[in-house]
Amino acid sequence: MADEGYLLLQALDLANGKVLYRDMDAFVTPGIWFLLALVFKLTEPSVIASRIPVVIAYLALIALSYRIPARIGGVYAGLSCVAIMMMCTVWAFPAWTFAFYSPFSVLFALAALERLLAFRAGSRRQDLILAGLLLGLSILFKQNYGVFALVGTFFSLVVLWLEKGQSKVASLRAAAVDSCWLGMGVVAIALPTLAYLGVHSALGDAFQSLIVHPLEFGGKHSIPYLDLAALFAPAAGAWEPSKPIEFVVPAGTSSASDAN
Repeated sequence: MADEGYLLLQALDLANGKVLYRDMDAFVTPGIWFLLALVFKLTEPSVIASRIPVVIAYLALIALSYRIPARIGGVYAGLSCVAIMMMCTVWAFPAWTFAFYSPFSVLFALAALERLLAFRAGSRRQDLILAGLLLGLSILFKQNYGVFALVGTFFSLVVLWLEKGQSKVASLRAAAVDSCWLGMGVVAIALPTLAYLGVHSALGDAFQSLIVHPLEFGGKHSIPYLDLAALFAPAAGAWEPSKPIEFVVPAGTSSASDAN
């Protein structure tokens, strides 16, 4: 909730004329801020209003949960995936109701995958351009998610040509050509965003916030994770303090025993 409140406040400031990266600190690409600022321009700023695009995105996610497996494994595969998503929705509540950048980035990446599968079936260039637009939006909402999806899409194009019986070299060449069409969509998203930042003298600040600072953070911080085996280890006994617990009452206040 703290992250959501901070993000909503920044989006409101953006709607009122401030510029992300120049006037406000952030380390993620500006898609979610642009979206919420637009919502706040069209409606009265509120938490409820911020949930409108979240609901729309969730419905789109459910639709993709059907379309992607159905393209590969048929109707029953699509329906099974939708059922799994329904169970995940209960597990993830209320986190999936918050306006946050990661779910939107994943949504656009999945939509790009759906268009890639359409290209596999029909070899239409417009599907690649649309996939590029969606990947550009994925990058716009969270840079690392979108870039990883873009790289994965290129290798998927290579595999598609190998699937058609092309040699490795020919597949790489064909995938490179296809990537040009894909890139047209990505550029269509990137250019207006860069133009906006340039007009508002925020390009340098954006570079520092989106590229330099995340790399610095990654090199200075490590998050410990449990090994997979720990999930199956016997439950530990009840926690006990290693030393007596002391309660400190700040000066000028009274404890419950004093009050009695």
